[in-house]
Amino acid sequence: MYSNTSGYYSDRPPFHSTQLPDRLRVRRRSLRYSIRTGRIHVHWAEHFRRWHGMRHPFGPAARAAEAFLAHLGAERHVPVSTGHPALGAILFLYRDVLRVELR
Repeated sequence: MYSNTSGYYSDRPPFHSTQLPDRLRVRRRSLRYSIRTGRIHVHWAEHFRRWHGMRHPFGPAARAAEAFLAHLGAERHVPVSTGHPALGAILFLYRDVLRVELR
């Protein structure tokens, strides 16, 4: 028997994946975020990763996040009300999933 993060027991082993969208979903579920919030986080994290050149988003995290948000505002003409969920998704990605401090 295996125990998951919520204390329930199952016959299946815990799910461990190295894929970023899977890690986002698992972390969101463990923090009990809503499904809609999780979809938004996955959408913006994937958009950020594609913009970042499909590289793993380690490295100069704060500069990359700032450049991505500037790209959304200046080149894509995304309104501020749409930029806030993108910022929240990037913060969730770095702080809660990758455990990297943005400075």
